[in-house]
Amino acid sequence: MMNIRFCDLEPAGYIAGLETGASPLSSWYGQIRERPICELDVGDICRAVRQRLFLTQILPIAFQFLREDLRAGDTYDGQLLAALAHVTPESCQALASIEEIRDYLAAQSNGSASLAPELNDDLRKLIAVLKQAN
Repeated sequence: MMNIRFCDLEPAGYIAGLETGASPLSSWYGQIRERPICELDVGDICRAVRQRLFLTQILPIAFQFLREDLRAGDTYDGQLLAALAHVTPESCQALASIEEIRDYLAAQSNGSASLAPELNDDLRKLIAVLKQAN
């Protein structure tokens, strides 16, 4: 399903290779642009969400990671949740199972006493975004 790669989604006229050596972000993109999205790790997904890269394709994978571990992250616990807390409702409207995701997160929020306060805040923000998107 998600064997699509970033390079498949790039706009016509994109010139591959410009990202090499330009900046850490450009270098990262050059390294992952030809990998299938389904093979990206949680750190790559976090970065793609923060950069708003191809969110229609990235968000379903991001929510898979979040279901496996609410504290998913590469650099720190909750990194993915923190990134997702800043997506827009419009970005989430294409999610096929938006109500299911929202309900799952709401249930986690009710039992999230073990989450750090800032992660609880991020979780509440994300739930609010998903409510607006629906």
